[in-house]
Amino acid sequence: MIPSLLQSVRSDPLEREYEGWIVEGIERYFRRAGRFALVWAVSPLAESSWPADEYLHVEGKLIGLQMKRPHISPLSGRPIDYSRLGWRLNNPPGQYGLVQAFPELFYCLPTFVNRRYRREALHHCIFWRPDDHSTEASTWYGNDNAKGLHGHISIHPNAYRWGQFLEAIQICKIGRKVLSSADIDSYIDKVIAGYRFTGAPNEAEAGPLGQDRNRLTQGVDPSDDSTDLARSAPPTYMVYVENR
Repeated sequence: MIPSLLQSVRSDPLEREYEGWIVEGIERYFRRAGRFALVWAVSPLAESSWPADEYLHVEGKLIGLQMKRPHISPLSGRPIDYSRLGWRLNNPPGQYGLVQAFPELFYCLPTFVNRRYRREALHHCIFWRPDDHSTEASTWYGNDNAKGLHGHISIHPNAYRWGQFLEAIQICKIGRKVLSSADIDSYIDKVIAGYRFTGAPNEAEAGPLGQDRNRLTQGVDPSDDSTDLARSAPPTYMVYVENR
């Protein structure tokens, strides 16, 4: 029997639908908890250098979420199950390497195609980032026949479900520390400008992004707002403020 989460209803959801459902789930989670969180869309200008679809600013951390819709491989004679569920991470070319370059970036991988589960999308999603030296852009939920290291993303050491993901943010295991939204603007402006960060305050060297990926760290001075580049697109989602 096909798992109900993998049963397509009318059509498989588009990537932008998944993005909306997951963002709505994040907002709803923090609204109910009465906690501060900001979620807003990344501009096309910023995404070309810092490949995320959404900014997440929570617990004094910045995280970028790159959404990828799931696909069920069309294997004839095989029942539809989770071994056939996967994601293609090689489009556009070069994006995969840029995700690896920034430790605060995570792929957001929905694990369902049945749109009737859209209101619970946040709980049927894997937050994952590839290892630094991985070159495999095809990933699978749990495929014993897949070659390489990404055949079982659901149990990969870098994979989190939502509760685990937030807990890792709170204990500073993941995310880039920021003081304010202005710090985020300054950081993203420098990324767009092609800086690579050496790890010491005010020691950003001009140069093509990704030229020396190993030099990228979380040590740039967030208070340095010297760039004149235009800011990222304004937030498209609301702020939820902690209850007093």
